[in-house]
This record gives sequence, C-alpha cells and structure tokens, in this order.
Amino acid sequence: SGEITGIKEGDPIIVKGVATGWLTEATVKNTSPYYGGITMTTTRSPEVKLLTTINGVDVPEDANINGELKVHYDSATDTYKLNYKKLGETIETVTEPGTVSADKIEFTVDSTTAGVPVIVTIPFGTNPDAVTIPSNGILSLGNVVAKTMDVSVSTYDKSGQVVELKLNDWPVTESDNKFTLGDFAFTVDAKVFGSLSNQDNKVIGRVGPGAGAPEKIANLAVAKFANSDGLSQTGEGYYIETTNSGKAEATMPGNQGTGSFRAGALEMSNVDLSKEFTEMIITQRGFQANTRMITVSDEMLSELVNMKR
Repeated sequence: SGEITGIKEGDPIIVKGVATGWLTEATVKNTSPYYGGITMTTTRSPEVKLLTTINGVDVPEDANINGELKVHYDSATDTYKLNYKKLGETIETVTEPGTVSADKIEFTVDSTTAGVPVIVTIPFGTNPDAVTIPSNGILSLGNVVAKTMDVSVSTYDKSGQVVELKLNDWPVTESDNKFTLGDFAFTVDAKVFGSLSNQDNKVIGRVGPGAGAPEKIANLAVAKFANSDGLSQTGEGYYIETTNSGKAEATMPGNQGTGSFRAGALEMSNVDLSKEFTEMIITQRGFQANTRMITVSDEMLSELVNMKR
C-alpha cells in the first residue's frame, strides 16, 4: 500500500533473576538508557534491630541474631527458650532456659563481639506489654534485621559503558520498604532483605526493551503531473519533468487518481518492448546456430565412417 512500518522499541522493563524473592517489585524509568544485566551488592551495618509489632521486646544492637526470633514454652518442664539463627547460619540456635521474673523473661545470646554475651528481654507476667504464648507453645516475636544497609547496583547503558549506583545507610523498615537508585526503583520485603548477609555482585535481573509495537514511519509517495504527456522520455522507462508537464505533486498511492502499489508485479512503463523482443530473437538464433553445429558434426562423423568402409 506504500506504507512503511517499523517496530518501535518498547519501554524498558526489568526481568527479575532467580532467588530474588525478597525483591517484590523492580521498575525503571521509561526514558532510561540502562541496558543489560543488573547486579547488586549489599553491605550490612554491624548493628541489628527487631522488626515487630510486639511492644517491650528488647534486642541489643550487637546481638548475633538474624531473621525470625521465636520464644518457645515447654509445658513439660515449665521453661522458656529462645530460637534464632546467627548471622550467616541456616540452622536455628536454641538458648538455655530463660530467667523468669515478675514482669520479664531474660535470655542470654551470643553477640557480635566475641566472648561478650548480651541479654534479650521479653515482657511477661505483670508487665503491661506482657506477651501471651499461644497453645502450640511457640510465639514469633518478629524479625531481627540489619539496622541499615549499603546497597550498590551495577548495570550498563546502551553503549556498553558500566553504570554504577550507590545508596548508603538505607534504614530497613517495613513501613518504608522502597528505595531508588538512579532510574531504578525497588520495593523489597524488609524482613527478608534486611536479613541478607553481605553479598557481592549478586545478579538480580536484567533490564531491556519491552515488547515492541508496530508504528508507521512514512508513506512511499507517488508523483502526479498536471500534464503527464508533457514529460520527456530519457530511455530505460525513465521520464523527466518539463515545463509542459508541470511540477510533480507527491501523494499517497491511490489518492487523486494515482495508481496503487502491488508487490511482485511488473509495471509496463518500465519495459522496452522493442529491446526485449530483440534480445529474445538473438537468444533464439543462438540456439539455432548451436543446433546446426551439432548437425554438421554428426554428418562429418558419418562420412568418416563411410570412407573407412
């Protein structure tokens, strides 16, 4: 039809990598030049804090605790113990039975300072914020996470140059779990993200163009003349504009009396019939001459055989 269509590159999108369950959402600005793999480096602060809705639970900043913190009541022995994981470990640690007083339970846990244990305190008994242990004997107190984290992200632009982005001392909170780095915006699960160990160049995804959409670029125009008979023929099916023909007026195919385009068709105006017939006759005579040569050769060989006889 004469319409020229291209596939316009879609807005940039992020495809998340594997093992990034802590990354609930990742977006990039529509105008961003970022392109290629995305890696992230996280560095924890040495201090920790407890993300919880339970009031009165005290976890020291230097406690060697990471992830979910649970208190367990053993009805058989009438004792309370604390279950938690240490930094960089996947197996739960269980404390010795806690010390119970009128308004609190105290548990001794390891700290990040070697040989210096710390006390985790839980409100109990007569304390206004006293916790209630459910019937199954296990109560989750919340998640212990890094107090702040340094986050670095690396990717590329479309020219292949490295793009480095950095965010220092991001406070890990459940209520404000979003942060931006350059053209990136990340939403994380604070409980899980804040429990990550220090990691270097972890692949978290890839940024690239989204699905493209067809878009009209232009139309191939057809020239129309007020007096087409006034055109001057230059040979090979070509014509040039003259004073008699008037100026060329470009329009879309099929408009204002112009013809339409048809792919794969041969246009008569581009064919010189006299030249094509001449070429055909020359080709035909060539085949005839070749045939005569074969006939003459056959007759000569026949005569040679007869002479031998």
